[in-house]
Amino acid sequence: MKWLKVLFKNRQHEVNQNYLYFTVNGAGDIRISTHCKYQCALREGFMFGVEWGKHGFVGGLLSKEDAKKLAEHILDSIK
Repeated sequence: MKWLKVLFKNRQHEVNQNYLYFTVNGAGDIRISTHCKYQCALREGFMFGVEWGKHGFVGGLLSKEDAKKLAEHILDSIK
């Protein structure tokens, strides 16, 4: 079983390099992929996830169009 833990640890590190993590105070983390080339249902965009306690992350694809809307909203809100 020790080899399985080592394998999982190495894979977890590899997967984590593909995401940026943002801490949400009072909740958990949000993660978004470092590139926008993932595809789902004929859409292309970022993999987006929200931490779901000890069960990891739940999420899906955030399209390029919606990512732009989110970025614009955030930038407009902090002016």
